[in-house]
Amino acid sequence: MQTVFPVSPKAPWLFDLRIACVYLPLERPLAVLKTMYHLESLTISTPTFPPDSPATHANEAAIYLLDLSQLYISTNLSTAMRIIRTVHVPPGCSFRISILGADVITEPFSPGHLLKLTHNYFQSNRPKKVWLTVQPCEFLFTLLRPGEPIMADTIGLLTDAMTLPLSDMHCVMQLHINAQIPFAVDICEHVFLCLRSIKTMTINRELISYLRWFHSYPDLRIIRIEGWKNDEQSYDVNLFQKLRNAGGRPVLILGVPSPQ
Repeated sequence: MQTVFPVSPKAPWLFDLRIACVYLPLERPLAVLKTMYHLESLTISTPTFPPDSPATHANEAAIYLLDLSQLYISTNLSTAMRIIRTVHVPPGCSFRISILGADVITEPFSPGHLLKLTHNYFQSNRPKKVWLTVQPCEFLFTLLRPGEPIMADTIGLLTDAMTLPLSDMHCVMQLHINAQIPFAVDICEHVFLCLRSIKTMTINRELISYLRWFHSYPDLRIIRIEGWKNDEQSYDVNLFQKLRNAGGRPVLILGVPSPQ
C-alpha cells in the first residue's frame, strides 16, 4: 500500500531521492522536482494542472534530471506536453505517456518536444526489436510487448511527433505491429516509410491488405501474420510474394496463433 503525504519543495531530503511518484495538483506542480537532482525513476500523475499553474506558461524554467532512466506521465494531453516541455531528461531515458480520457485543447502546442524525446531515445538505445500499436485509443512505440493500452481521444495530435526520421530506426530488425484498420492507415504508412533495416515482421490480419507497404524492404525475409490461414486474402499475399520474387527478394509468410 502506498502512502501519500504533503511535501514541502524545500525539504532537504528530496535531494537524495532516487525514485519518486508525484501526484498532482500541487500549489507549484513542478517546483518540487527542482531539488531532486539524482532521480532515476519518476512518475507524474495528475488529471490536469490548475489554470494559474506555472507549468501552463511557456517560460516555465527548465528542470534538468540528468540521472533519470525512467519517466512515466499519466495525465491529459495538454498537461503531458507541458511536462515534457519543462522536464529535460538524458537521451537514454525510457518513457511512457498515458493520456487519460478526453482532452479539450485550449491552446496550440508543438509536438517538437515529444519528437526530440523519442529521437534521443532511439539514437541512444539503438533498439533492434520494436512493438508498434496503433488503434483509435492507442499509439505506442515500445521495446517490450505492450501491456495495458494508453487511452486517448486526441492521440491524433501526436502522430506527426511519432513519425521518426530514417536515422532513428536504422537498427530495428524485428518489428511487431498491432494496427486497427482503417484508423491506422495514414499513421502507419508514414511510420513505415522510415523502416528499411527490418528482417522479420509480425503483423495482425488487418494489415494483409497493406503488405505493399513492405515491398521495398531490402532485408525482409519473414512475415508472421497472427491468426492468418493460408487460404485467407490469398490475392494480396500472392501479389506481394510475386513482386518480391520478381525483384530477387523472396519472403516467407507464415500464419501464427493470435496472442491471447
